[in-house]
Amino acid sequence: MIFKYKGNDEKMAMLVGFESARIGILDDNEQVDPAKIFTINGQQGGTLGANISNLNYTPTINYASNIAYRVSGKGTGAATCTLTTEDIPMDIIYQITGATKNENGIYTIGRDTQAPYCALEMISGDSGVPSKKVYLALLKGVFGFPALNPQTNNAAEVDFTDSLTFTCLNRKSDDLVFAEGFEADSSFQEASWTQFVFPAPTGSTTTTTTVAG
Repeated sequence: MIFKYKGNDEKMAMLVGFESARIGILDDNEQVDPAKIFTINGQQGGTLGANISNLNYTPTINYASNIAYRVSGKGTGAATCTLTTEDIPMDIIYQITGATKNENGIYTIGRDTQAPYCALEMISGDSGVPSKKVYLALLKGVFGFPALNPQTNNAAEVDFTDSLTFTCLNRKSDDLVFAEGFEADSSFQEASWTQFVFPAPTGSTTTTTTVAG
């Protein structure tokens, strides 16, 4: 399948690779302090995979005259994303999952722990135009703390990857859950995309913190 854009722009339906991800912590106004945008890429550690599910609504089949007469439904389902990464610093994981750190460097999770709302961006590649990026975003949700499963080393060193579950809901400002943009589309503007996904407070300049293990 090919999606046509203005002019000669084309986009194949298949995504290729997973270049990087960004996580921004939303404030009470669904805006993002530039210092609270974290980039996960291949400099150290990086992204391994993302599985976005339940973007579609749950259809309801309506019956009449003893037959299935109409399928109804709108909106989205309970969208989630499982994000698998390598070597995210624990300080970042604790920030996006709401854990706290005391003056002695001890991180804790307890009864009053509350994860902040975040926005999640993922960058893949365009199979139709290999040099162009595809931008995916889940606009609001919360991260659950990853499971911890240390294993003994054997003949080879055994490492542990992080699997973060992101549970989504509609953004209050526009009722949106998901967005996608294609660099191959001549109307796509990266700066506008960033402001859309990570709305910066008035007067601030969007910068990001690169995750380094």
